Amino acid sequence: MSYQSYLLAAAVLLLGVVVLATARIPRLIGYLLIIGGVAYLVLGWVLGESGFAMAGAIPSYVAQFVQLILSACLFVVAWRIRRSTAQRD
Repeated sequence: MSYQSYLLAAAVLLLGVVVLATARIPRLIGYLLIIGGVAYLVLGWVLGESGFAMAGAIPSYVAQFVQLILSACLFVVAWRIRRSTAQRD
């Protein structure tokens, strides 16, 4: 399970760096991805060290909360892009 968290952290961190490097998506989304990636990295470390202990609850909650906020931000960005393309047609 810790390897899965490490790989998810690597993927989310790389996606966050790519989002920050581009100008098409708001930088807030990139920062949220990086925060979520760090939370998954900590979660993977805790899972590897002590298994499913209570110490892993906080990084797990942080990662899930960041994903919820990230999903809401992505919804707003997609909604705005859809509305701006509909107005041009």
